[in-house]
Amino acid sequence: MAWPAVQMLPMRAKNRKFTPQGCIPQMGDTLKAGATLTLACSHAVTCHRRQKAHSAGHRLRRLAGCWDSANVAAIGKSSVKYLRAASGWLLVFGLVLLIQLAQFAFALQADRSAMAPVTLGLALAGLLLVLALGFVVWRRMSRLEAVHQQAQAAYACLREAIDEMPAAIELYDAQDRLVICNRRMEQLYPDSARTEGVGLRYEELLRRAQQQGMLIDAPVGQEEEWIALRIAGRGRSNAPQLRRLPDGGWAHLYEARTTSGCIVAVRVDVTESVHQREVLSAARAEAQAARVRLHEAIDAMPAGVAIYDEADRLVMYNREAVDMPPYGVGGELIGQTYEALLRRSLAQGDITEALGREDEWLRQRLAARGLLKVPVLRRSKDGRWMHYYETRAPSGNLIMVRLDVTDLVEKSLELERANELLSRLSTTDSLTGLANRRQFDQSLQTEWMRSARNQQPISLLMIDVDFFKRYNDHYGHLTGDACLRQIAGILFDCAQRSGEVVARYGGEEFAMLLPGADVEAARVVAQRCMDELSKAAIPHANSPVAPWLTISIGVATAVADQNLLPESLVACADAALYRTKGSGRARFEVVST
Repeated sequence: MAWPAVQMLPMRAKNRKFTPQGCIPQMGDTLKAGATLTLACSHAVTCHRRQKAHSAGHRLRRLAGCWDSANVAAIGKSSVKYLRAASGWLLVFGLVLLIQLAQFAFALQADRSAMAPVTLGLALAGLLLVLALGFVVWRRMSRLEAVHQQAQAAYACLREAIDEMPAAIELYDAQDRLVICNRRMEQLYPDSARTEGVGLRYEELLRRAQQQGMLIDAPVGQEEEWIALRIAGRGRSNAPQLRRLPDGGWAHLYEARTTSGCIVAVRVDVTESVHQREVLSAARAEAQAARVRLHEAIDAMPAGVAIYDEADRLVMYNREAVDMPPYGVGGELIGQTYEALLRRSLAQGDITEALGREDEWLRQRLAARGLLKVPVLRRSKDGRWMHYYETRAPSGNLIMVRLDVTDLVEKSLELERANELLSRLSTTDSLTGLANRRQFDQSLQTEWMRSARNQQPISLLMIDVDFFKRYNDHYGHLTGDACLRQIAGILFDCAQRSGEVVARYGGEEFAMLLPGADVEAARVVAQRCMDELSKAAIPHANSPVAPWLTISIGVATAVADQNLLPESLVACADAALYRTKGSGRARFEVVST
């Protein structure tokens, strides 16, 4: 601001003779000059104090609002400037005071006259006025010094505070000139000599960094474009900007523009966070890749695979499982419970074994959920055979595997049928279809032991076709074979109780084993066999007994004894048969032992 001009009155010439009459005008001029200079000093100090107080108050309010340390620095600098200016005025004030004191002393030594008291009073008043004004100036200078010290203390305190902050801080004024930066900024950018750039514009700092090759964020060959974009976007966004540090680390840059137009730039070292994020991102990428590999591997499996979480919700299933219930119901399946999927399949009739008893089957299936220790074989609606596997993983997930074993089951069934056929061939007479001699011997051994255990009777019929050799000679072997098959069918029909065995014993001889049959029951069966064969009336032209085919039967009945062999029963039946043949044939004999 412009200091108020001081109008100094012209002084008398030094060689002019001093007279009492001229003392008053001279004193008046001097007093006027001293008073005017004193008032000018006071006014100047007052104006500077008001301006300083207003500026300090304004800046301190801004400091309180946005901790703008640039304003605190300005307070200190401006107060020093004002103190220096006021010191010059104090020197002038001292000179005026000396002149006033000299004038007062001169008035005391002047001649006594009528105007002497007036002159002395005016001189004394001028001196007192100068002293009063000097006191006012001193008080105001003291207050200004106190304000200066407070500003310096506040600046030092704020400087220490921002230096102790873990974040790097820069403050730029409204013209984008660097005002201050803290120690952390020097640590993050050790080669930038930031403190030497105080007072430089931000663009100048960028140009200096470009010359030093430290624009590490700018793409190579595009430094100018990057600088232009950086300056254009300066302080326009509150979002953090990720910046590379010279040591290879990373920092988040936050820029905010204050209400006074200053820019606060804060850099926070986030190297550890970025590294953790990179590690996490790499882990996620690896997990995703592993998940893709797992999906590909599961999809390539020839078995249907489904995975359920701890809450029994479907997490994943492969393509092979799509055609298997309950995954072929359509719609979004992921996230649905196993029970919900089963209910949809039951409603569509996809589970054949549950038809007609859906609720009961569902309860049993859910109760056994996760408890299957061995694979379960089930047949699907389309006739395929499936092996169901359920495994509970340590994580609590349930892994279900469904393997299409239709080919294996069909081959197994074929093998069973083949084995059954082989077993039947090994125990069945190929001509008549009756049990063969091997099967008869096994059955006799079994039933003999049971009879001995239970003390129940057992009967055996040994049956021989009368004069069958003559039949073959007369009708031929093919007709003879057909005749044997017909006789075998008749005898098989005569055995009406479960457990009774009819066997071809050899040639034209047959045997009928009757477990639990006593003598009377054996007689009934023997008579039935002869009657049924008689009804068949198979012609036998060369038979000396009858014109049709006849049989002879030897019957033996016994209660088995563990001390005897089952062959003893056969021997008794054979003996009875021989007696029958010796007594005329076409009849039966009974032997009870």
